[in-house]
Amino acid sequence: MDPSGAAESDLGDLVYVLILARRGHSVFRRRLALAAHLGVAVSTLNDWEAGRDAPTLLHLIRWARVFDLCLAICDADGDYPLPESAGGDDQNWEVREARRLLYALGEIRRGLSVTQLQLGGRLDVTETTVLRWERARRHPRLLSLMDWARELGCVIQLRSLNLS
Repeated sequence: MDPSGAAESDLGDLVYVLILARRGHSVFRRRLALAAHLGVAVSTLNDWEAGRDAPTLLHLIRWARVFDLCLAICDADGDYPLPESAGGDDQNWEVREARRLLYALGEIRRGLSVTQLQLGGRLDVTETTVLRWERARRHPRLLSLMDWARELGCVIQLRSLNLS
């Protein structure tokens, strides 16, 4: 499977978990209630759930949090190879969570002795883009985030907030 195809599959798996969580939730069972809580149009939520569009990283973080879930970077065995702290207490929780994920991927990259230039080449982005992602100055699109994790031998999963 090509990298972007794998990323689409990984994202589809995350969205499927969120759809199941929504269907089993008493308050957010209806899309209208969930969309209002997330601050998006119902048609936007419909597009995310149908795979016609992808949420932003911050929207995905917020969507998962509604169901007491968080994004986690895991190795192939489902273990957590990532550092937990990324600093930046001045931001809201969604930005801090995004920063934690992006920082972790940078730490994993450095641990594998892969340069930003090498990673950028594999992801078809510039070295500067990788730098901006790792410093959380820009958030990658979700498919790029999924590809980034895969290039480092990791996957992004949803985990219970109580277990993370």
